[in-house]
Amino acid sequence: MAKSKISRKSGKGAIVGIALGAVALSGVAFSAWILSGQEGQKVENISVSVGSVEDHRLKISGAQVTGGGLVFDCDASDTSGPIIYDSSDGLGGENLSFTVTFYIEGALENGQFANYFNGFSVKLGYMSAESLNSQDAAMSNAIASNWIVPPVAIDNTTSIEINSVPTISEGTIASSAVTPSGSATLSAVYSNVTEEETSSGYEVASDVKVTLTVTFSWGSEFGSTNPGEFANKDMDESSLQSIMSALESLHGASGAGLNITLTPLVK
Repeated sequence: MAKSKISRKSGKGAIVGIALGAVALSGVAFSAWILSGQEGQKVENISVSVGSVEDHRLKISGAQVTGGGLVFDCDASDTSGPIIYDSSDGLGGENLSFTVTFYIEGALENGQFANYFNGFSVKLGYMSAESLNSQDAAMSNAIASNWIVPPVAIDNTTSIEINSVPTISEGTIASSAVTPSGSATLSAVYSNVTEEETSSGYEVASDVKVTLTVTFSWGSEFGSTNPGEFANKDMDESSLQSIMSALESLHGASGAGLNITLTPLVK
C-alpha cells in the first residue's frame, strides 16, 4: 500500500502511517492498475480506443501502454519534512506519467508524410464499469478540488489535437510534438518503423510509430507541487491535517478506470 508518513512531532506525539493515495499502472499490454490499499488485487481498467476517421487511408493500430505508470505519492528522495516518503509500498515514489505506443498506418507516402495526414487527437474518459464508480468519482473529485491536473479533461468529450507533424530528413523522422496544458502535458514522438516491426506487417514507406507520453501534475491546492514538498516545517497542525485529509480522499481514487481514445486527423 502506497503511503507517506507525517514525521512532524507535536505535543500529541508523532503522527505516522496516514495513507497518501497512489494509483499505480503497470506496463503490460493494455495494462492493469494496481489497487493500493487492496494488496495483491489487480483489475484491467485502462484501455485504448480508436476513434473513427472519414479518410480510411489512415488507421491506428498496435496501441499498448508501456513504461510504467501513475503513482500519486511522495518523491522517493523526500525523506525530510512534515510528510516523507515511505518505501514499504514498493512502488518507488511519485510517477505522474505513462506512455502509449501505437502505429499510424497510411501516414506516409513514399517515405514522406502524406499531404492528407494531420496528426491525431487524444481524449480521456472513464471506463463504463460499474465496479469502478466510486474510484472514478474520487478521481473526479480530486481534479475538481485542484489536487491533481490531467492533460485532457476526463470527460470522453474534450479532445486535444496534436497536429504538429514533424519533417523527415533523409528518410529519418527526428522531431516531436508537445501540447502543453500548464504543467500537465501530452508529448508525441514520431519514429520510423523498424525492420523488426515490418515482420508484424508494418511498412517503412507508409507507416509510422508514435510514442505518446501522458503527464498529470499536482494541482494548485498543493502549490502545483508534490504534497511532500508543499508541506513545510512552519505549517501549523491544522494546515498539515488539511493536506492529509485531501490525500486520504485522493487515496479513494486508487483503481480509477481510464480510457484513451486516439483518432487520426486528416486535412
